[in-house]
Amino acid sequence: MKLSRLLFVITLLFTWQKAAAQFEGDVFFDETDITVTAGEQVTVPALFFSGATAFGGVEFEISFDPAVIDLIDIVSPTGDFSGVFSVHQNNNGNYAIVVSNQNSLAGPIGSVPLVNLVFEAVSVAGESTQLQATVRDSVDPNLVRFPPSAGFTSTVTVE
Repeated sequence: MKLSRLLFVITLLFTWQKAAAQFEGDVFFDETDITVTAGEQVTVPALFFSGATAFGGVEFEISFDPAVIDLIDIVSPTGDFSGVFSVHQNNNGNYAIVVSNQNSLAGPIGSVPLVNLVFEAVSVAGESTQLQATVRDSVDPNLVRFPPSAGFTSTVTVE
């Protein structure tokens, strides 16, 4: 009985950590639960997990409810890696983003910062939306594809 309680407590402790990709080829957001004040902005980093393989490029979509948040800017992340990116708005609340590594054939590896997504809360307090990342395709510098991704979702809540 005590062992099962201990395992339960350990499981709870691990679930309170920041978001992390589980598989190579995942695009994920820095946090799973994001809170923003009505009328204010929030920056959400999008990252790619390449494991021990160098990152070459990724095409992914983000989608959300535009009645709750509005994407007002997409900027390069700060740090050692800054890939070249382009953005296409498919429709309101759905964007395609392509990021490519123009710097090195050997890196970066691990959790690679792709872009910072800047949203503005346009709804009233209490509303929320799912912010979904869906990978269309991803490759290493030799154009070998990463495994398919299951996608990643964060919840954005307006307070």
